[in-house]
Amino acid sequence: MSGIFGLAINNRINFNNNSVIDLVDSLFLYSETRGKESAGIALHSGNSINVYKEAGSPSKFIKNTIYKKEFKKSIESYKENRKSKDFSFSLIGHSRLVTNGLQYKEVNNQPVVIENLVGIHNGIITNEEELWANNNKLKKEFEVDSEILLKLLDINLENEGSLEKAANNTFNAIEGSASVATYFSKSTYLLLATNTGSIFYINDLQNSFFIFASERFILKKLVQSGKLREFSNSL
Repeated sequence: MSGIFGLAINNRINFNNNSVIDLVDSLFLYSETRGKESAGIALHSGNSINVYKEAGSPSKFIKNTIYKKEFKKSIESYKENRKSKDFSFSLIGHSRLVTNGLQYKEVNNQPVVIENLVGIHNGIITNEEELWANNNKLKKEFEVDSEILLKLLDINLENEGSLEKAANNTFNAIEGSASVATYFSKSTYLLLATNTGSIFYINDLQNSFFIFASERFILKKLVQSGKLREFSNSL
């Protein structure tokens, strides 16, 4: 099992770069109990989705200079373009406990990247082999069960044209547990979906921000530590 979390900030809000990074660093640290084998992040600046992931603990990950560089680059790209487009800055993060697929192969770590989607998944798909057999036009490239979930979501979206129907069809097909957060290359939407009820969230009364996590205790720690208040006060 793993830990997933994310953040979206309303596009009318001016925010301090370091405050956002500090908040996300805390989310990584609080989710570390859910998985220490690898960590990763996908940052949506409106124009692009930047992904960075590596084997190792979240506490090690957030000290990496490449992580900080990619984070700041995405924020700056968002701020340069947000005046001309209606979108929000957002990100999704993952801490991984390996259940299948070696973490030393980057493609097995999350976020998982396929042609039209970038996503993170907490849970275990127990009918993975059956799904691949029943959808033999899909090509298996990785060693993680999250791949079939995302590829089914992709093909269902193409067939249905509706994100809601695509998500329903995908979750009806899988067996096991799944909480997912997914970006799409052809839109700025962020999909959150679960069949376990394990997506918890916090937002403020002004809808300035939205924070989610797969575990209630992650958000509880964020509140108790004062990190949420520090972030909110910086907006």
